[in-house]
Amino acid sequence: MEIIGRKWDSFTMDFVVSLPTKVKGFHAIWVIVHRLTKCAHFFLINIKYFLEKFIQLYIKEIVHLHGVPSSIISNRNPWFTSRFWQSLHQDLWTKLRLNDKSKRRIQSLENLLRACMLDHLGSWDDVLSLVEFT
Repeated sequence: MEIIGRKWDSFTMDFVVSLPTKVKGFHAIWVIVHRLTKCAHFFLINIKYFLEKFIQLYIKEIVHLHGVPSSIISNRNPWFTSRFWQSLHQDLWTKLRLNDKSKRRIQSLENLLRACMLDHLGSWDDVLSLVEFT
């Protein structure tokens, strides 16, 4: 069992995809979950973003608030673990490991979004910021 040394020292990343597209042009949600507290950040994304856009968002929203983690865990496909991500994390002195630690949080997010959409007859991108605090 790995011991997490400081807050946001280790987190999981994944994507919620196959969501209906709205006029705003977002297709998916990028989910980043702190492994110890299970606190999460949800970011609206377009699946056609270039990798540089993900890096900008990552630095602006995660590194800015929480610093650079020592480990990042993901169960994403090879696209996510591409040379770009490997190079980024090598430069930041973090390690990239693959597993399914964030699956429960992703499932909860999907269920909450469905419930909110049914209750409020809105679209998922309108209620995402409310779901983040649940």
